[in-house]
Amino acid sequence: MEVQNNKFSTINNVKPNFGSVKVDSLNLLKKVSNDTFTPVKATFSELIPDDAKDVEFVKKLKDAWKGATEYGTEICDGFLQKVKDSRFFVTEIVENGKKKVTNIMQLNFPKTRYANDVELKYLQSAPDIADKLSSAPIKGSGETAMYEIAKIAKNGNYDGISLMSTNDRFYEKIGMTDLGSYDDHSLYGLAKNKLDWFMARIAKKYDLN
Repeated sequence: MEVQNNKFSTINNVKPNFGSVKVDSLNLLKKVSNDTFTPVKATFSELIPDDAKDVEFVKKLKDAWKGATEYGTEICDGFLQKVKDSRFFVTEIVENGKKKVTNIMQLNFPKTRYANDVELKYLQSAPDIADKLSSAPIKGSGETAMYEIAKIAKNGNYDGISLMSTNDRFYEKIGMTDLGSYDDHSLYGLAKNKLDWFMARIAKKYDLN
């Protein structure tokens, strides 16, 4: 998939002025050679649908990633439409003194009499990370995002995490449980009693507090 570099550089190399609420500080890894990575600080924040600056930021991100990501448009549209029972989060790093989005995600909280999970609706990495086109790709953006989801599930006393995906290799690698398939997608889950184990593994790998 070819990334539209002109649009991508616009959103990722200009410091965004948006009103997101910082949730946590993270550590990612930036590749400097085939076998060498250097730590890079990241910020995990929640986007607020009623915040005018966040709305403008998401509109720009949607335009920048249009046609270059699989789920970027869906996440941005969900935010702009203020989808009920959803929350939206973004991870950023500072690169060359400027902020860069590494991923954006949509979580659903469809609490019913049958389920009380945190549902990962979409998790989308930036085009250069998803397609590995950057000369210095970022490692750990997806794993640390899943760490934050587990933390939300634990702190909110939810029953666990659930998601539907075609990216089976990633979710199996990080320890999610394969619960079967439906309509060409695999169902993955993480039970409440495994949240601490899951978080500890990722925290150790990326030196998270």
